[in-house]
Amino acid sequence: MIELRSLRALTGAFVGVLLIVTTGAAIAIHQSSRATIRQLVDARLAAESRALAPDGVAVPLPALSARIDALARARETGDLGFELIDGEGRRRAGNIRLRRSLPEGFSTLARDDAIAGLTHGRALVRRLAGGARLVTVGETEPIDHYDRARVRIYLIGFGAIVVLVVGAAVVLMRAIRRRMRDIDDAARAIMAGDLARRVPVDGSGSEFERTAVTVNAMLDRIEALMAATAQTSSAIAHELRTPLTRLRNRLAVLPPDPTGEAATALADVDEALATFSALLRIAEIENGAQRAGFTQVWLARIAREAVELMMPLAEEAGRTIAVLGDPLVSATGDARLLMQVMLNLIDNALKHGAGAVTLTVLHDGSEAVLVVEDQGPGIAAEARATALRRFGRLDRTKPGHGMGLALVDAVVRLHYGRVTLDDAEPGLRVILVIPALPAGGKV
Repeated sequence: MIELRSLRALTGAFVGVLLIVTTGAAIAIHQSSRATIRQLVDARLAAESRALAPDGVAVPLPALSARIDALARARETGDLGFELIDGEGRRRAGNIRLRRSLPEGFSTLARDDAIAGLTHGRALVRRLAGGARLVTVGETEPIDHYDRARVRIYLIGFGAIVVLVVGAAVVLMRAIRRRMRDIDDAARAIMAGDLARRVPVDGSGSEFERTAVTVNAMLDRIEALMAATAQTSSAIAHELRTPLTRLRNRLAVLPPDPTGEAATALADVDEALATFSALLRIAEIENGAQRAGFTQVWLARIAREAVELMMPLAEEAGRTIAVLGDPLVSATGDARLLMQVMLNLIDNALKHGAGAVTLTVLHDGSEAVLVVEDQGPGIAAEARATALRRFGRLDRTKPGHGMGLALVDAVVRLHYGRVTLDDAEPGLRVILVIPALPAGGKV
């Protein structure tokens, strides 16, 4: 069974079925009406023929000829036609003259039979006593070209029905698509971090209206839960950062410890403080308020500045960093946050990767793309989703708090973009995609 996966396909299928059914109904009605007319005409021809020459009664040809002549004078030409042919094939009487010999019984006549006043008709041929043949002809069209006019009427009538129904289907499809687009736009805005976005409500009280109200109520609940979670996380981070800061300051002023325990404790406290700072930073970014300060930024320029800052670390490790691609790719965003993203990615590549680090800036249609690659071990496909989550540490034996890629993902989503981790063969390829400004465009 064919599955209709889109509103357009469903509407197309409906219109297609409607056309098939309407066309079939029109053809059936046309054929039925023609068959009914043929039956009525055939019955009349049989009655008129038997009135002239009843079955089982031998009517002399002169008398039958006289009856036919009388009927021909009394009737309008083309209404009914008669022709009497004797047993030797000679025409004896009639108001029509057939151009071809018809078989006994009923036959269909057309314009080609050249009978005056008849375009479509029926004929009844009866064999009489003595071998004579009586032909009775009647028209199946009350007026000339009536069959064409009837077809035209069907086309206009059923065509109008089809046009009205198709028009209604198109209007309905557009209305449904518009409401679905409202829901889709709201969902995309919420996914991008605008938790205050809601589905428009028009007050009509329709099914769409009730669905929108239900969806908005669900979004209100989700926003409240997320706000409570974020508030709790931020409160915990704030409350714990203060005593941890005091603890660090006390550890820093302790006398030198030969066992090194104090230094280890100080490093642990620093890592905890860094984790809380990262949590607060991500919460601040996900709030979305920083979009108000977005300006036009050039990604290649930011990438070069990030490379200049990280180059000493790379040289110390015997590594290289390069920036490639289009220097004119621009977008709307926060240059400081995008700089932090690039610094994080370069730092990850230097710490966990190997070989050269490459930053490539591309313009792909309406999107700006930044690709960061290294030649290290990379990240297994099944672990990439974990790496993008908060506290997503893949190797607990190495230092770190697992917030680097989570921060990158939060910043990119703030810019209405997406982050993809891929295999650089060898190494890790991080692909950042955000909406781009047109070439030469400005905010």
